[in-house]
Amino acid sequence: MNWNWLAVVHPIAGLALVALGATAGIWGWRYRQARVGKSDRDAMETLALMQQHQKIGIAFLALTFLVWLAGAEFSSVLGLRGIISGSSHDPLALPLLVLIATSAAAILLFRGRSWAAPAHLTLNAIALSLLALQLLSGLRLAKLLFYPLG
Repeated sequence: MNWNWLAVVHPIAGLALVALGATAGIWGWRYRQARVGKSDRDAMETLALMQQHQKIGIAFLALTFLVWLAGAEFSSVLGLRGIISGSSHDPLALPLLVLIATSAAAILLFRGRSWAAPAHLTLNAIALSLLALQLLSGLRLAKLLFYPLG
């Protein structure tokens, strides 16, 4: 089988995406706790938490887009071989990207609105669920690729 370089890059980038998403979530949680007064952080530390969360979140969105592009290219190769038919991996990818982008837009563009933070949190929770499904379906596809008869 002539392996495309995406056969290696896409799964590794997907795992990095999970780690980056978890990191963004942790920094966001720390920021929220500091913002609502549930920690002993001062205003400058709270601002630093928000800035770090934003940087990681933007990197998460950018990496999600790149992984989606790589996956779309790779799935076109696999689709021709009939490997990915019936998998939820492809159909979940674009909604995941849209959810993450919408979540980022909601909080960055509408920060002062009362609905922005709850929408950001809700969309991220849904995105986290889809990311978990993506990981599981991706692992199943990897098993089919590397152990087709097992």
